[in-house]
Amino acid sequence: MNRWSIAAAVSAALLAAACGKGPSSAAEQAAETEAATSPGQGGGYLNPPEILSVSAARDGGFLIRGKAEPEARIRAVTLSADHKAYGATAGADGGFVLGAPPSSTPLLVALASEAGKRQVSAEGWLFIPPDAPSRAVVLRAGAPARPLDPAAGAFGAVDYDGGGGSVSGFAPPGAVVSVSVDGSNPVRARSDGHGMFAARLGADRPVSAGSHEVRISNGAQTSTRSLQFHAGSEQSLGGQTFSALREADGWRVVWTLPGGGAQTTFVPIGSDRR
Repeated sequence: MNRWSIAAAVSAALLAAACGKGPSSAAEQAAETEAATSPGQGGGYLNPPEILSVSAARDGGFLIRGKAEPEARIRAVTLSADHKAYGATAGADGGFVLGAPPSSTPLLVALASEAGKRQVSAEGWLFIPPDAPSRAVVLRAGAPARPLDPAAGAFGAVDYDGGGGSVSGFAPPGAVVSVSVDGSNPVRARSDGHGMFAARLGADRPVSAGSHEVRISNGAQTSTRSLQFHAGSEQSLGGQTFSALREADGWRVVWTLPGGGAQTTFVPIGSDRR
């Protein structure tokens, strides 16, 4: 049974990941939340920071916009060899803009917020493609990646773990979305109030390595992509937290999972066939 066949806890990204630790497990996240809400730690529940969008900055870097507890301190670490750290402070309304350093290579970023003695991590890891920062996605262990840019359309991100996976993207809010692989029986999902949806791939049969045509329809519009699924992608990590390869139509990201193994997320760049 592959990871997409069971309910998996969404992991939070700890700043300790800068030392090579993967996204935290459900148990670690629960312990972190307990520490953030226990007496002597400042009291009260601390909401994790939510990443809303990424855009290019004038200096060649990237602007990460999000929402957190009002006046919380936002801290971030790039999960690469140099482990650059930077921060910002949320405003009275909880909004924050955090400047990431210029980079010609992809960034994987872990975020957390602090208020008093309390600290809580953002959900997942933020992947920023340098040539299309608005197409950044939040990578989530055992769950579909969360794309941030509605302009990405139906194909915001595609996840694969060797036997199954998911596709996530955007449609009109509340739309019923139909997803099929190579003409198989479609899987249906409904987009949320922001228009985002996620649907499982290979529900009736495993998705093998190789090229597959994925078709997504929301009733008003249909998009199709030919996607390449790779076997044994975790071998490309070589002990790193992640690796990212630019392909003709997007970025292929291989990243570590808690407890071992790896997950592959493809971030499409460019247009789908309509």
